[in-house]
Amino acid sequence: IIRQQRLLALYRPFLDRLLRSADAIIAATPAHISSSEQLSAVRDRNVFHVVPYGFDLSRFRERPALADKLRLRYGGTFLVFALGRHVYYKGFEFLIRALAGMPEAALVLGGQGPLTQDLARIAREAGVAGRVHFVGRVPEVDLPAYYHACDVFCLPSVEPAEGFGIVQIEAMASGRPVVCCELHNGVTWVNQDGITGLVVPPADPAALGAAFARLMRE
Repeated sequence: IIRQQRLLALYRPFLDRLLRSADAIIAATPAHISSSEQLSAVRDRNVFHVVPYGFDLSRFRERPALADKLRLRYGGTFLVFALGRHVYYKGFEFLIRALAGMPEAALVLGGQGPLTQDLARIAREAGVAGRVHFVGRVPEVDLPAYYHACDVFCLPSVEPAEGFGIVQIEAMASGRPVVCCELHNGVTWVNQDGITGLVVPPADPAALGAAFARLMRE
């Protein structure tokens, strides 16, 4: 619970009572446990267990023929792919602004949501509308092709409402580096800076651009 802090204050006594009565609390990563303020009431109890998510990643390993067509369609010397609901915590506005300093880069942005029109306006104001491609909802069957078509996948989420980012796993299974923001939770437990990708401060277009530039050089 991130934005609804007033409701959390009312709900907190019931939540704490429930947590204290639990014999086991399961999380997908150790970072989910260490970063959660709402688990603070039971942090000293030996009730936590990490059970990783399970994924079938076999369909992401082979490069589909569609990937080459997407690459030609969207062009750009350096192609960034991002995917998710267009909502406040996803941070897509900062990713769009990062392109202003990278004239050789293009962005394919999948998904839709209440902020789609605002993001299109931001792209126009930043002078990058011609290099930001809003592709809407990407069918599951086509997802591997989008990952394989790009040079880097970006998860620019700026709030801990983003707790993991399954899309990061899919991008890695497709052999693509990931750029994400430091949220001190499962997001950067998955994407480790300098190992599987790069991690930058949240809400920082310049830092995102610098990360992309570094990947272009390497």
